[in-house]
Amino acid sequence: MNVIHQSKWCTIRNAGEGTIEVDITGDIGGDWLAEWLGLEDTGSNNTKEALSTELKALGNLEAKTIIVNIDSLGGNVDHGLSMLQLLNKTGANITTRSYGLTASIATIIHQAGTTRQIAEGGMYLSHNILAGTSGTLNDMKNDVENFEKINVQLAEIYAKRSGLEIGHFLEIMDRKNGNGEWLTAAEAVELGFADEVINPIGDAIIYNSADLTNRRLPELPKRNQKNKITNMATLKERLDNFLSNLSFTETTTEVETDTVVWNGEEFEEMETRVDALMFTINEQKGEYETLTTERDNLDTQVTTLTAERDAASDEVTTLKAEVARLKGTAPKVEIKGDPEVQPTTTTDSKANFGKGVKQLLGV
Repeated sequence: MNVIHQSKWCTIRNAGEGTIEVDITGDIGGDWLAEWLGLEDTGSNNTKEALSTELKALGNLEAKTIIVNIDSLGGNVDHGLSMLQLLNKTGANITTRSYGLTASIATIIHQAGTTRQIAEGGMYLSHNILAGTSGTLNDMKNDVENFEKINVQLAEIYAKRSGLEIGHFLEIMDRKNGNGEWLTAAEAVELGFADEVINPIGDAIIYNSADLTNRRLPELPKRNQKNKITNMATLKERLDNFLSNLSFTETTTEVETDTVVWNGEEFEEMETRVDALMFTINEQKGEYETLTTERDNLDTQVTTLTAERDAASDEVTTLKAEVARLKGTAPKVEIKGDPEVQPTTTTDSKANFGKGVKQLLGV
């Protein structure tokens, strides 16, 4: 496919015959906390303004079909609703595809599809909006009323697209104390969020439990996490145990384990994959150790600079105290006349004047 445009969050490809593919990944909208605090937004570029620019480019291409691939845990409600409207305004035949974990406002963008697909093995989550409020009691009551209206608005979008009742979707969104619950691909179709299940195409983003916790999303069902390995040491231990349990015989080319029989060719392939995985593990371990060393060096530098700053501050305080002391104890300097010139009184001056006159007159 010919890549027409590529940015941090969006890739547009020309699939030929008037078909365009758009990938939407990561957080929808910017950093809501930074926006609320009036700080610079250093988060996602996945905004309605950015999408509007992309869709203008699509309009110039006169695409008849748009395929939107979605792999996102959601984000800003306003941005997501704007994306839905912008996609609907294109007039194209839209197919939306949900991959991996699709949650929150990302499921609303998914409703833009004339055909809504979800990949087999994917998970889907719709919930009540997550928001906060402050102010007077009346202020908070008004905010709660607005939150409820937004919940109804989102349920209406699901209902309109599926043909089911609004109450049906409000009940699903309100499950588990309003946090919703993760649905399998088949359940998402059964409950009206999607039209069909498809085979996965490409790799989905891998999210961990922290990603869900940070967004206050519910944990995935345990059955989807039973084989999850979260620690490299645990992974290495399992691989070592796997290799140690393999047994060889001289009369066969097969390698037997407790539950699986491998032939020699399959074992060589598995061994190659294990070696590659172990190489990746060691490489990541080396990178981790390097980063740890750099962090420790920075901590040392910070400690040194802090000590130098404190010492300089103490020195300034001492100098200020010395200046104050000198100002308070400086000796007073008295200005005296010329020691050779003796001051005279007014009477002495008159007597000397009289003597001078008599000398001039010869008296």
